[in-house]
Amino acid sequence: MTHAGEGFWKNISGYGPVKGLYADPQNQTAAFLGLPKQNGKDTIASVRKIQHIGIANVDEQQLLVARRMTRIAAVQNAYNVLRRGSDRMIELCERDHIAFIPFAPLGMRGSDGIKPGDSRVTELQAVATRRGVSLAQLVLAWQLARSRVIIPIPGTTRIDHLEEDVAAARLHLSRSEMQQID
Repeated sequence: MTHAGEGFWKNISGYGPVKGLYADPQNQTAAFLGLPKQNGKDTIASVRKIQHIGIANVDEQQLLVARRMTRIAAVQNAYNVLRRGSDRMIELCERDHIAFIPFAPLGMRGSDGIKPGDSRVTELQAVATRRGVSLAQLVLAWQLARSRVIIPIPGTTRIDHLEEDVAAARLHLSRSEMQQID
């Protein structure tokens, strides 16, 4: 993706990526998504090959426009304790019962990633140490406690990290720990 809005629907039920998709509230048709008409109808609901639509890397306005076109099942944006730009999006998802799938729970490569020894994570590491858990577990537990609509998707290639990630779901943070992390 070259910018927000372009291709914010990805791989719709085998039709492949939709490129150059821009919000257009006047054009609420399947043709807008590049989908064929079915029985002379061109509404998204008539296509029936699409059961759930998720959107990624969107802001609040793009979500609102998308919801005028169809039911949105999930929003996937980068979100972690250091990158909190989607706080308002999570509130909208809670209100409208939409799953919020934060990617990069430990940050992404580059300047916004969580790194041991980084001054921004001193408090996080202190809480993790007190609880006897890894920084990754603490961050995943924070995301789960942050909202009932959040479904973290940590990536891993190692079984021991997968087990650690799953164990984070059993870690319950106190109100004071949540405030300290926030």
